[in-house]
Amino acid sequence: MAWRTGIVLWGVPMFDCESYGKCGPFGRCNAQASPMCSCLRGFDPKNPEEWYRGNWTSGCIRRKSLQCERVKNGSEANVNGTEADVFLKLGNMKVPDLAQWTHLTEIECKDKCLTNCSCIAYAYSSGIGCMSWIGDLIDIMEFPKGGEDLYIRMAYSESDGNHRQKKTVMVSSVIGTISIAMICALLTWRFMSKRRASKGREDLLSDTNVRHPTFLDGDSMDHVKLQELPLFSLGSLTDATDGFDLSNKLGQGGFGPVYKVILFL
Repeated sequence: MAWRTGIVLWGVPMFDCESYGKCGPFGRCNAQASPMCSCLRGFDPKNPEEWYRGNWTSGCIRRKSLQCERVKNGSEANVNGTEADVFLKLGNMKVPDLAQWTHLTEIECKDKCLTNCSCIAYAYSSGIGCMSWIGDLIDIMEFPKGGEDLYIRMAYSESDGNHRQKKTVMVSSVIGTISIAMICALLTWRFMSKRRASKGREDLLSDTNVRHPTFLDGDSMDHVKLQELPLFSLGSLTDATDGFDLSNKLGQGGFGPVYKVILFL
């Protein structure tokens, strides 16, 4: 089907989207988007350098190969538990050219395409019937409304069927974050507790130092007994040792000489 500049389809001017193969294989054209060409989900530009310069004719290629292709090529066994290919729904689309037409129900249309590895897309219209495609999908357009639902075959890992796995990863990440936060809170609490205890000891020692500067002896001090110890002036000690006479000297220690005194209280 050919389009002319200025023609309006479902209220949307076509402009350059009317050019056949404007966005290349597996590229989607949207006249209201900027840029107008984008790759279908699960596809990347085949020639990124040209693509980002605005030349989209080379189109897009799959990121992940289809499961049926891997089995067909012998790189993967067709065993139970292998995630089968799925279909991605694209709404409001002008379907690609070169469709194969059959008179099937919508369910039969899907099943037939799924069991045929060469079938890479299908669409069903109640007024037209079942449409399916093999090979490259070319000349796909997207409209704000109208058009048909186009179902693209894609690898399971590229689909929403992989949501459960992504959700599990997200939950694990949240649990890990909460665990780290709890550990940090516990370490902070322990640090603050030790700091408060240390400050309490410093305040206690500071108070003791003000009241008894002569007899400060650390944490082993018996504060009750310290209050009962008498204090002597230097003059009293000088008289009691006869001016620190050597005859009263008992010995020498690390803190200085030791004298014998006789005091009468």
